[in-house]
Amino acid sequence: MISPLFGDLKGLPPIFTIAGVDDELFEDGEKFYLKAKEAGVDATFMPGKGMIHCYPLLAPMFREGTEAMGEIVSY
Repeated sequence: MISPLFGDLKGLPPIFTIAGVDDELFEDGEKFYLKAKEAGVDATFMPGKGMIHCYPLLAPMFREGTEAMGEIVSY
């Protein structure tokens, strides 16, 4: 009942979501992005192909993590 997937997202500020495609929570991140877009929120979603949960935190050990962290910082 406390999941953002069940809440009203109207009026939220811009949202940037990154989710690893191989993360068990990937679908929740994608659903949240779609729900935000539906509510008129300026939302961006970046799927990390072959990536795991919280993969941007693996920067600078892995190129993909470093690239994702760069996207976060520039956003």
